[in-house]
Amino acid sequence: MPTFPPIIESLDRSLLLLVNGAHTPVLDTIMWSLTNALTWIGLFIAETFLSVKFYRKRFWMILLTLALSIGLTDQISSHIIKPVVKRPRPTHNVEIQDQIHCHQYADGSEYRGGEYGFVSSHAANSGTSAILIYFFFAPFFKKKIILTSSLLFFVLVFCYTRMYLGVHYPLDILGGWLLSICLCMPVVAYFRQHPVSNTNYLSINL
Repeated sequence: MPTFPPIIESLDRSLLLLVNGAHTPVLDTIMWSLTNALTWIGLFIAETFLSVKFYRKRFWMILLTLALSIGLTDQISSHIIKPVVKRPRPTHNVEIQDQIHCHQYADGSEYRGGEYGFVSSHAANSGTSAILIYFFFAPFFKKKIILTSSLLFFVLVFCYTRMYLGVHYPLDILGGWLLSICLCMPVVAYFRQHPVSNTNYLSINL
């Protein structure tokens, strides 16, 4: 049963099938590689490097805040919103699941994800990461466009992989981003009132 009004569901499905249908063997490999845990390992290394470089002995405060924020985002999206909304993923929607191109493992089985997809935990977690990384590290960049562009590229490509693989609708992604914004607001407000070191967070507009 549709979760959203029929016209929105129809548009959401059409966009998902458009993205998922534009697949090639090369892209299949790239998208699968980008969507897995290795992406987060690279991001963690970057976060650690920047934290140590700019916050010195207090780097652990930044890493702890990032870890707790992302963990909270993940728990809320996966264990609260998804079970309540109960919107089936495209790969579990009986009306279109046969039209979805799924990633195939070596044994021939298919990657279809969990039963429910709204909101996307990948979108929520990547959104939270990007917002807080920008907030904590932008004050140290003279050319903020470099940091901004890198984070936008990461979030957009990372979330695109979820639609490409057929496990999330566009609205799942948008819902995840909205969740990340809501959860980052109190974190940003707190650190503007209690800055780490002499960092001028007030100069950062989110």
